[in-house]
Amino acid sequence: FAVNWTRWVIDVWLYRGVLPTFAVGYVFFRAVIGWRRKGAALAALALVPVAIYASIACSLLYMELFLR
Repeated sequence: FAVNWTRWVIDVWLYRGVLPTFAVGYVFFRAVIGWRRKGAALAALALVPVAIYASIACSLLYMELFLR
């Protein structure tokens, strides 16, 4: 997914990662943990940057390990 940190943040992958991460995070916090709507929405919103940076890190690690 990512070529480098700065390109990824401004690329279309950012937009492709925000909505699914928020939706899955909201469903997880709402249904699995049982939080109320507002708490689940805030937690899902806080999860978005964490998930995006984890995706960047995994992509860069994969490129370093297997594509050289």
